[in-house]
Amino acid sequence: MDDTESPFDDQTFVRLMENILGYAHQKKNVIINAMGEADKETDPIPYYTLDCALCYCTFKEIRYDDTLKPEQQKLITRVKRNFTIMENTRRNNLNKN
Repeated sequence: MDDTESPFDDQTFVRLMENILGYAHQKKNVIINAMGEADKETDPIPYYTLDCALCYCTFKEIRYDDTLKPEQQKLITRVKRNFTIMENTRRNNLNKN
């Protein structure tokens, strides 16, 4: 994904996030509680996946408000950062084996 693309426009990402939100009953507090249970140091992929779901949930709430474009961009940047962290974790795990 390049810098001009939004993960929120990617249908695979959206389907995955909608599934997570479905399990969480569309409630941010459920996602936040699950994030609190995940250990981002020893197993970061679940934590950052849930953070992506939280970002997606927030984005859905503000996507049509043009006054919140800076906040929308921050959410896009945060999800892209999460992708990078998860990809680096995956690579590091592959290198260990």
